[in-house]
Amino acid sequence: ALPISYPGLINFGRFGSEENAYNFFEIPIFILMGAVGGCLGALFNQLNYWLTMFRIRYLHRRFLQVIEATLLAAVTATVSFILIYYSNDCKPQRGTSLEYPLQLFCADGDYNSMASAFFNTPERSVRSLFHDPADRKS
Repeated sequence: ALPISYPGLINFGRFGSEENAYNFFEIPIFILMGAVGGCLGALFNQLNYWLTMFRIRYLHRRFLQVIEATLLAAVTATVSFILIYYSNDCKPQRGTSLEYPLQLFCADGDYNSMASAFFNTPERSVRSLFHDPADRKS
């Protein structure tokens, strides 16, 4: 097993080598995950290019640009809210690395980890994903 701690430029905390180690048979899975991630990134870039071309061709008036930005913000907020509402990802507040865990749609003493990931800084969200315990309250 190989340790995955790396003290690089961005530090997400210390990883225990025995609890977060990987084996050599997992490397092809990581390669496949990287290839899928690269393909999804290329798809995102292509969609962004098409959207930019659409904006250049058809959105010349100021009010159309404002309507597009408002519509995009509304769709993003609605999808995020629906994902948080239906995720049912409540965890006990003990043992979390978050300073301000969000209780959104959870019982007293629990927090919604997906809501916390959405509303925290990116570095704190990644730290929470790596270091918070994975146990769920049943």
